[in-house]
Amino acid sequence: MKKLNKIQILFLLFILFSVNGLPQVIDNFKNYSSFNFIENCIYDNGNIIAASNGGFFIFSEADSTYKTYTKSENLSSHQITSIAIDKHNRIWLGTEEGVIDIFSAWDLSVQHIFDIKNSNYNSKRINDILIKGDTAFVSTDFGISLININNNTFLDTYTKLGVNFSVGSSVKNIFIDKKIYASNYEGLAVQKTGATNLTDPSSWQTFPLGSSIPTQKLNDVILFNDTVLVATEKGIYKLSVNLWEKFNTLSSEVLDMFTKANILYYVTSNTAYKYENNTEQLIFNALPNMKLNKIFVTDNNSLLISTNAGLVSIAGTSTEILSPNAPKTNNAQSLTIDKENNLWICSQSDELGYGIFKFNGNSWTSFAPFPLSGGYHKTYSADDNTIYFCNWGNGFTRYRNGRFHNFTVSNTPLQGIPAAPNFLVISDIKKDNNNNTWILNHQSASNHVLSVLTNDSIWYNFNLGNPICYNLAIDNNGNKWFAELNTSLHYFNEMGTFENTTDDVHDYLTTSHGLNSNLVNALVVDKRGALWVGTSLGVNIVNNTASPKNSITYSYPLKNISINCISVDALNLKWVGSPQGIFLVSQDGNSILAQYNSSNSPLPSNNIRSITFNENSGVVYIGTDKGITTITTASIKPEENFSELFIFPNPVVVNDNNMININITGLVEDSQIKILSIDGKLINEFPSPGGNIAVWNGLDNQGKLVSTGIYLIVAYDKTVDKITTSKVAIIRK
Repeated sequence: MKKLNKIQILFLLFILFSVNGLPQVIDNFKNYSSFNFIENCIYDNGNIIAASNGGFFIFSEADSTYKTYTKSENLSSHQITSIAIDKHNRIWLGTEEGVIDIFSAWDLSVQHIFDIKNSNYNSKRINDILIKGDTAFVSTDFGISLININNNTFLDTYTKLGVNFSVGSSVKNIFIDKKIYASNYEGLAVQKTGATNLTDPSSWQTFPLGSSIPTQKLNDVILFNDTVLVATEKGIYKLSVNLWEKFNTLSSEVLDMFTKANILYYVTSNTAYKYENNTEQLIFNALPNMKLNKIFVTDNNSLLISTNAGLVSIAGTSTEILSPNAPKTNNAQSLTIDKENNLWICSQSDELGYGIFKFNGNSWTSFAPFPLSGGYHKTYSADDNTIYFCNWGNGFTRYRNGRFHNFTVSNTPLQGIPAAPNFLVISDIKKDNNNNTWILNHQSASNHVLSVLTNDSIWYNFNLGNPICYNLAIDNNGNKWFAELNTSLHYFNEMGTFENTTDDVHDYLTTSHGLNSNLVNALVVDKRGALWVGTSLGVNIVNNTASPKNSITYSYPLKNISINCISVDALNLKWVGSPQGIFLVSQDGNSILAQYNSSNSPLPSNNIRSITFNENSGVVYIGTDKGITTITTASIKPEENFSELFIFPNPVVVNDNNMININITGLVEDSQIKILSIDGKLINEFPSPGGNIAVWNGLDNQGKLVSTGIYLIVAYDKTVDKITTSKVAIIRK
């Protein structure tokens, strides 16, 4: 094939960009997690580096900026349990799963050490990493491993630290000063003077808990002014001539210690102290609901305290909490997208919940609508851009026109559970086609598990017994579907007459009618009006909701899989969440198109709790118990009318060995595509998937890669009433 010269290429580019705008890019995975629960931190040349259960972040003291890193930045896990820095300025990160990630800030690369995770030990958690010279000493749930930091090879592993200690006893941390001091769940192990073969249990001197050390729990060991100190649940003890005695007057549990310049620093769960010149001084009191766990002193003598609510930084008389703008928790129990493309999140269904969160695509905002707070567990965005939040015990909250309004037993006819009628648990909320708001009561003392607040603000309640109810969906025939715990799937229809109950329809489906299981976890109506039912044993589909008992099928590829949630995208594909990850399922449920889990993708967890879809952008939001993940897809809502086609990448440079995907965006529903040569010859034709985007692989209708040149792309609807064109340049090398 003849190659183009530079003038010809420039001419193609000129023709191309006189027609089209700038090329666009589709992203893949992006994680959003909470960095509030700090496990530990280090300090390096003006940067504070903090490990958390949502990844790690770097805070620059020079400009007060944050950089965050998660699995979408190639970390192996969000559960970072330990952190250290080596002489090459690489950050070592130990994880809950036993993987060690080595992060280089120079090129943002990450090396992974999988040896511990792939080992045969039952528990593989990395509890601490201490780097001395060329060796990383890794404290694990089975002992101590030594790794050469220059080539990442294992030098040795010690699993029995003394003849009196068990094989594989978990080591919390070690301290090295000429010899190794290791704290574990059985006591303190100290390397004997001159001992070199530390795999030999006799090379260790042991101080068992209870008999030698007069406590039952050991959290830390350190050497302070040549004295061995251990942090216990009864305060700090010191070793004096092989006997242990109290070091300080504090009797609370000490979790961590740090020493610098003859000063000892230590923390309890709610206080921090320093010990200097035989004097103990309180230096920090925890804020309400804050729990401390680690303390660190920087090169400029600032204090850093790891907590469950961010990293406390104390510099002189100034105290601040360092935490990137992010969700307050990694629990993402329920997600919804409003009409302004904001993501709303509810965290969990008890008093430990963190309220309500909003993400506008750039920043996170937290809300706790007074007097309600805590256990918001379900959220729903209606077509009129009203957002609802269900609370576990305090009714529900409505957000409309920038204002929150709470609905409780005091201002509604709703009643709570029979044992405590003021404890109002709202399971779910949906709006019907007439803008009436339907409220599902988890369990009602008045037997009114289903209520409606009409568009003109009138309440009606329906006596449907007293089942424990959850999950609500409204189909195109006006049926209100809800699940009864472990029993059945109910459907109810008031037939448009709220006051006349004689024409009401109330029935149910069970396994006797074809359900895979009576435990129903998810309900959603797809774009063709079919009801998708996620159960503990797979997915059922009610294809004709006007005659439910006669139209139940099931998705064979999802058989026996426990389903947590289901979301429908712009192309009517189904995103199905389970404890094993995500399944992308065809429109009819007969085939699995893709599967994502924590092993083959940046998903932080396999436990998928909620999924929602932004049809304007094609972004699917995935809520897990360890953070939120987004995937940008080509499933974008089709345009109502053609305006302009955007083609990307454009131009396309290919050779005979690589496949290409040319994205065509700006399509109407069910567009047809024709590819023509510049002289009008038909090259290829195909239908779009149905949404805003179609893809051409650069092949002609014979399956061959087209030649270098400009190609005309023609898109039109099924009736050929609407039509538009664009161009793409293909350059073969």
